[in-house]
Amino acid sequence: MKPPPFRLAWLCPLALCIASAESLADEPAAGSVATVANNAIRFAMNADAEAVADALWFAAADGDLERFVRLLAARAETELQEFGAPTSALWIASQEGHIEVVELLLALGADVEATDAVDERTALFQAAQEGHARIVEMLLDEGARVDAASRKTGATPLFIAAARGHTEVVRLLLAARADANATASAAGKMDTPLSIAKQRDHVEIVELLEAYRQ
Repeated sequence: MKPPPFRLAWLCPLALCIASAESLADEPAAGSVATVANNAIRFAMNADAEAVADALWFAAADGDLERFVRLLAARAETELQEFGAPTSALWIASQEGHIEVVELLLALGADVEATDAVDERTALFQAAQEGHARIVEMLLDEGARVDAASRKTGATPLFIAAARGHTEVVRLLLAARADANATASAAGKMDTPLSIAKQRDHVEIVELLEAYRQ
């Protein structure tokens, strides 16, 4: 079968792709993603538009919903960057705490070190800032740099988690050997994760950091 002409403009927005993908999460998993799906994903991430269109068409013709959604999400992520989205999909999903979306994007090979253009904060920084411990764990497992810092303040994921009082996130970052002595600018002066935690009365975090430094 020869697929009909296809245009990239027909691709659904990433949010709609993800909504479909999340519905698949309720289905019983048959082990890891099928080899054919993995091959198709790698193909889509590197192929030209016409080849991607063909892969999508055949996935639809085969009735392979999971492969179709993953292909579409992979291409949508690429489109975000080509059209100048302010951050990557992984970055914003990590900030907002959407675990299933983060899981899908990591499976698609999303860049864990992609930053925002203004402050060079990573997805790990955003997840730590908002206290999304499970996402922090997932990003660390994928090799995210534990001490990637804000360009403006020098704050690391550990610093911001300590400042915000996110105990479990602090625990995870310390286990990943985060630098407990890294300094950052807070309210016009330099602080460490320990000093900022003390100022904000995050008692359990203070105890964790003091034990880590011993």
